[in-house]
Amino acid sequence: MRYSTGKIPTAGMRTQMQKAMQRYAAVFRRQDYLEKGCEVLHEVSQEMHDIGISDRGQIWNTDLVEALELDNLMI
Repeated sequence: MRYSTGKIPTAGMRTQMQKAMQRYAAVFRRQDYLEKGCEVLHEVSQEMHDIGISDRGQIWNTDLVEALELDNLMI
């Protein structure tokens, strides 16, 4: 993950996931919304291989931490 050179920044991927969760898995849930949300999140998760990390350092690398957190959330 630390050497990822994809085109999509971590923040962009996180925003896509956040919007899908807010739209399809909000406090009041319906079965059809949850099913659609699963489809949308699956599509977003398929783009994880194209994530890009700009910071290659090992000290205080927030870009890497955010990418690892996003990867855990996608699972």
